[in-house]
This record gives sequence, structure tokens and C-alpha cells, in this order.
Amino acid sequence: MYSLSTYIAFVAATGWVAYASPVGSSNHTQRCRVLPGDLSWPSKTQWDGLNSTVSGRLIASVPLGSVCHDPNYDEEACNHLRQNWDIPILYEENPVTPMSYWFQNSTCDPWTDRSLPCELGNLAEYAINVTGPNDVAAGILFAHQHNIRLTIKNTGHDYNGKSVGKGSLAIWTHHLNAISVNHNYDQPWHKGPAIKLGAGVRGYEAYAAAAKEGLRVVGGACPTVGIAGGFIQGGGHSPLAGAYGMASDNVLEWEVVLANGSFVTATPEKNEDIYWGLAGAGPSTFGVVTSVTLRAFPDGAVGGASLYFDRAGINNDTFWKAFTYFQEALPGISAAGAQSAFAAMPTQFYLQCVTRPDYSKGQMKQLMSNFTTRLDSMGIHYNLTVTSLPSYLDHFAEYFGPAPWGSYVVGELMTGRLIPLSVSQANPEKVVDAFRTITDTTQIIIGATAQDVSITPDRKPVAPNSVMPGWRSALQTLLIQSYYNSSVSWPEKEALQDQLVNYAQQRIDALVPENTGAHLNEANFSPEIDWKTQFYGSNYPRLLSIKQKVDPDNIFWAVTAVGSDALTVAGDGRLCRAY
Repeated sequence: MYSLSTYIAFVAATGWVAYASPVGSSNHTQRCRVLPGDLSWPSKTQWDGLNSTVSGRLIASVPLGSVCHDPNYDEEACNHLRQNWDIPILYEENPVTPMSYWFQNSTCDPWTDRSLPCELGNLAEYAINVTGPNDVAAGILFAHQHNIRLTIKNTGHDYNGKSVGKGSLAIWTHHLNAISVNHNYDQPWHKGPAIKLGAGVRGYEAYAAAAKEGLRVVGGACPTVGIAGGFIQGGGHSPLAGAYGMASDNVLEWEVVLANGSFVTATPEKNEDIYWGLAGAGPSTFGVVTSVTLRAFPDGAVGGASLYFDRAGINNDTFWKAFTYFQEALPGISAAGAQSAFAAMPTQFYLQCVTRPDYSKGQMKQLMSNFTTRLDSMGIHYNLTVTSLPSYLDHFAEYFGPAPWGSYVVGELMTGRLIPLSVSQANPEKVVDAFRTITDTTQIIIGATAQDVSITPDRKPVAPNSVMPGWRSALQTLLIQSYYNSSVSWPEKEALQDQLVNYAQQRIDALVPENTGAHLNEANFSPEIDWKTQFYGSNYPRLLSIKQKVDPDNIFWAVTAVGSDALTVAGDGRLCRAY
């Protein structure tokens, strides 16, 4: 076990870094984390000492857009950056930059004039490219000693600003990419195949490794999302969720570095509060996860279907009637153990994929027939693909590829909501009316997944966890998205955010009870949202108790995270005590 006391002893013995100088006398540094320029900001010698401790893996942050600004302007590199600005790999390989343009804050992007200053803005000042728990603990110790904000970044799929922080030290887990398979995992809570994933292992990498061993594992639909990071810590819906539950339902063990520097394993029977909290309550809260071990399942045929039709040539009433038929078919599709991923867009209806493990093509056609028969009766021309492919990896590559990066782009603003099965069944027309009002009057896209993750004898969690209770009675999780060109002005971006929260969100909220909940990874960061109720529900009191126990000094902090109201971001970007 690595502990904070071990590192303090190491510091005292080697003198690699001095203890933090006294916090400056100004009120803001007594109540707040320090920023560059403050009296208490670490010296170059102290940063060099940290770099030595982590074997040269401390990285001084440089904004991606620096090549588009003086004095680093490089026309060829800048043009390349502009052409690839919405490609996930750009952000995965950067230690501090998330995929959300909003939280980059337009402080240094490729679209502003080259003469304008290039600043870090909300991004971390330094990052540690961690290779194991020693590096993580060293970063935690340094941040705690010097009163520096700490952030955690994995692959950058962060649309709520949890991985950014002005003047912070980032723990970059992207290269913790070890994978091991155990066909004979043997513990009271699971006997059978399991797969251990380092925090940086992306979905497609995990699926490929599992397939080589004749297995499948629950992960996200985006192939570049790191499974062990915010994805699974936030619950994690999956194309396989209808068969096996949420990703968090399949966690056997966590390896995590806590705020006191200790490196622990959390299971249903050891450090069980930490196990419970990590499995559903979101990232950047209880510690830095370095690996997760998941229940795996025997691989085999996976049924799939996709369907789309354009709105061109179809009058608006007919289009929305067809969408109503789809909404009416969804409960039956989900009850069969399938997950559906779809979107209602200004130009078309797009059912990206229905995933049902162990189904044949014939069974998939039958599963879709309640919807397709009604489309046929309306005379709507649609494109339908039905498959049964030999493995989950094959299925995933077909519907969520091209491998390995997928077709997803970055940069959208989003908000979301869970829609209970009871609401969808009682009045599907009301749900459709909300979709219609929003998409007919804006350029907003409403995407969704539909799955039944209620707990049954055939689909139950490894152990109790902190997944938002509303998931268990939900049919759909809506992802309401607004895409924008990066070159638009900041006021235009603010207008889109306002449209999402005060127009689209309000119309969806009117459909459901107040405590229905939302998927915290695909919601909005607006302070107008009751995040304690919507993201955590009845779990919140226990989660807060665990947070206060394992991280009493709020070393880990993120917007809307458990206990986050104890701190606030001041006008100059520094993190301060709220009271």
C-alpha cells in the first residue's frame, strides 16, 4: 500500500521538494487554491523536484491552439489543427484539453486572430502522465502540500468541465492501458470470467481483447471512451445494457488512490463504501481510479438492426406520426433485452442500432416488425439493415465503427433527462410532442438510448451500487445536443447554452416527475439544474457521508460532483471555499 505518510517520509529524507511555503496573507489565498503568480505558488525548483519524482513525466501545459498564435504560429500545423478540430484523437492524446469547446473557453483556439494572446484559461497548468499509483500519489501529495487544485483527465470525453481547472495539476491516466483476462475469477461475488482494465483502456481496445478470449464486456457505444474513467463511474449505459445492466453493475474490483495517498482495492466486501460510491456517483469525487475489474460474459452471435428515413418528401405530421409508432414499439424492444440508440433530427429519423445479444437475423426482424409493419402501412420508404454477427466486436465495428475511432465528433453542448417507462407507456404522444416542438423550432438534435436496466434475476448487479435510482425504472435517456461551429462568437455559444437549458430542457422536464433523474455524464452543468436530485437522487446523503470521510479536505473537486457545493469557482477562476 502506498500512503501519504510514506511520501512525506520520502520528502523529508531526500529533500526533493520543500514543504509548502506559508499561504499568503491575502484573504483569497487563505480560502482558495493558489494560482500562478501567487506568493505561495511553487517555485521552479519545487516543480522540478516533482518532475524528478515522477521520472520526468511532468508536462507543462501548452494549449492545442498555440500553433495558430504568435509567437508559435505555424501555418501548416494550424491548418491541420483546424481540419481535425472535431476529431476525438486530438483530445485523447492531449494531457489537459477536453472535447468540450465550452470549457476551452475560447482562450486559445485555431479560429481567433493569430495576434491574440494564447492562454491556458481553464486548463491545467501542469499534468503528470501517470504510469501507476506511485505517480498518482506523488501528484496528490504535491497538490495538497502546495494548496493547488487537482484535476483528473483520461481520454477527454468530458462535457461538464470535470477535468478542467485553472491553475490545476492534472492527473493524466490515459496511458494506464494494461489489460488482463482471468477466465477463473473466484470470489464470493463472482465466479467466472473477468477482465481487468487500466484506467486508460478505451472501449474498442477492451472489446478486442475480450473477443480474443471468446468474451464480451460491457462498455460504451463510443469506441474511444476510457471505460474505467468517468464512463463507468457515472453508471455507464451500453449497447449491452439490456442484457447485462449498466457498466457499473458489472464491477468486481476497483484499484484507486485516495486523497490521503493510499492505494487500495475496493470490492463488495473490502472498502465497500468506496466500491459502492465509485460505481455510479461520477468521477473526480472519491479518488483516482487506476484500474477496474469487470465481470465478462461468453461471446457469441449478436443481433443488430438499423433503420432510417429522410424527412424530405414526408409532410411533418406524417414524420411525427411515424416517430410516435417508434415510441410505442420501444417498450417491447427493450423488454426483449435489447438496447436502441436513435435520434430525431431536423433532416431525418435515425435508428443507429438495436443491439440484442444471442439473436438471429430472423429474431431481429421479428423484434423490429411492430415498427416496420406500421411504417409499411404509411407508405414510408425506409432503409433497414438486419444482421446477426459472430461476435460482439464484429457487431460493434459494424454499427459503431469504423474501427477503431468510430464516427463521433466532438464539441457539442448537451443536456439530458431520463424518461420513465411509465411516462412512455402512458402517453407516447406527449413525449413526441416535446421532441417535435424542440426539433422543429431549433437546430437541436435529440438523441437517446432505450434500455431496460431494472434489476431482475437474470440481470442483477454484482453488488449494490450508487447508480442513480431513476435508471431502474427508465425506458429512455435523452441526450439533447446543440452542435456549433468553433468559430462562432462567445455570445453565440452562450445563446445556444441558454436555448438548451431554458427552452429544450424545460420542455422535457415538463414530461416527467421532478425526481426522475438524469444521466450525470450526459447532462448540463448549469447551476439552474437541481443536480443533487437529478444526478444522485436518494443516494446523495450516503454519498456525501462517504465523501466527507475519505476526502475531508476536498482534494478532489468537480462541478456538480458529490459535495461540490462546499467550494466554488471565483471570478478569477480560482477554487475557493464557499462558506
